[in-house]
Amino acid sequence: MLEFKSVAYSYSNSDARCVALHEISVSFAAGKHVCIVGANGSGKSTLLRLANTTLPPSSGKILLDGQPMAELASHEVHRRVGIVKQDPCVQIVSSLVLDEVSFGPQNLGLTADEIKRRSKQALDCVGLAGFEQRSTYSLSGGEQQRLALAGVLAMKPDYVLLDEITSHLDLVSRQRIRSIVDGLADAGVGVVEVSHYVQDVQEADAVILLEQGRITWQGLPGELLESPELLKRSCLVGASGCHAGHFVDANRAVKRTKGGAVALCASQVSMDDILHGVSLEVGAGDLHIIAGKSGAGKSTLAQVLAGLIVPDAGKVTCADLQVQPGAVGLAFQRVAEQLFCDTVLDDVMFGPQQGGMPEAQARAQATQALQLLGIEEELYERNPLDLSGGQARRVALAGIIALKTGVCIFDEPTAGLDAVGREELHAVVATLCKEGCTVIVVTHDIEEWLAQAQTLTVLDTGHVVWSGAAKKAKPVLVRTGLINSSKSSEEQGFLAEDYQ
Repeated sequence: MLEFKSVAYSYSNSDARCVALHEISVSFAAGKHVCIVGANGSGKSTLLRLANTTLPPSSGKILLDGQPMAELASHEVHRRVGIVKQDPCVQIVSSLVLDEVSFGPQNLGLTADEIKRRSKQALDCVGLAGFEQRSTYSLSGGEQQRLALAGVLAMKPDYVLLDEITSHLDLVSRQRIRSIVDGLADAGVGVVEVSHYVQDVQEADAVILLEQGRITWQGLPGELLESPELLKRSCLVGASGCHAGHFVDANRAVKRTKGGAVALCASQVSMDDILHGVSLEVGAGDLHIIAGKSGAGKSTLAQVLAGLIVPDAGKVTCADLQVQPGAVGLAFQRVAEQLFCDTVLDDVMFGPQQGGMPEAQARAQATQALQLLGIEEELYERNPLDLSGGQARRVALAGIIALKTGVCIFDEPTAGLDAVGREELHAVVATLCKEGCTVIVVTHDIEEWLAQAQTLTVLDTGHVVWSGAAKKAKPVLVRTGLINSSKSSEEQGFLAEDYQ
């Protein structure tokens, strides 16, 4: 049993607004899958970090099978309680995939044969067999999430903590992870999962609702999913009733700018072994989706389109000119790569000021972008890296919107956002397009954007396998397993006997 007894946590500046958790008392049993839900900033990730002593509680006690965690050695806690964080890069320590998965078992003093067996089993389980000699830094965001999970599985902990681990994954990979979670619980492992996806909640044994750092409801998944009030409070659905992965509001689709001018064009772009002869055109004022499975080359293409990477061959033009850094705004998949100033407001102002804009005007544009993204004024003076994952995501997006470039690229912009935040982002994108800005969304949540987009490009292993009107894309998306895919017999994940 993993038990919290009147646990509270406050950030170091002791400001009352920075109290993350208030008097939490809850227990997590072995062999049970518990899902934690709630709005961005409600304290979900903080609770997980406390559960494996990444953070020390400000008050109260946390017990692991009856023993106070504060009295246990850190290596003992981390052996028994594994965590997969929302940003996998913060826990990847090795340069090669095999070394990364082997790192934990090696620290347990296991034999070489046992380390090899566990590492192979874990990589097979998460769908990374054959990646052993790949650089961990060359992996896509989704592949890094699966690698982080493999590293935890190889340790065979008693409890596994999962923080939004399906947020960067394609549909097939999400199904694989869900089957792994089921297998862990069947094997007697306690699973505590933070998620904004209704599908994850449906698979759980119990659900906990966090609101402003307090547990306000606990119960069965069916009780929550059948209650409109609880669904709204949990932010699993937005005001329109739509939930993550299934946002369809055709009324927000914007009409193409008259004349059909091309805002961004890539011609026969190739890059190392990642991109191969990629060509696409995006119309002025259009919303364009770039889709594909994890590792297809989407994020690399986004950086090439933004002028941040020079391709080995081919060219990219923006408004008929060779694309230059700064001409296209790019919100990175990992927000930590983009946020670096001491305060939220300074971070969003940074781009406009670097472009030579006077401070007063930069402040006005930053404030406008923050308001557009629903960032409360009380957060403006907070360090952006102290925010929740969803809040930090919205700040990063605001920083790009504040630049007021004619083209914006958002890489996995809904990752970590609750349903309300997703709904607000769709409205923001619709507004940008209506005002003539071209928006490119790189996403695994394709169905969520399909009705709103004009055009779509599908990548597979760095090749364009389809490009055209979004309204005609469903057949190819189904055929390539990007939507409406079913679980195959090869994707059943860990079975109970695998965990012995």
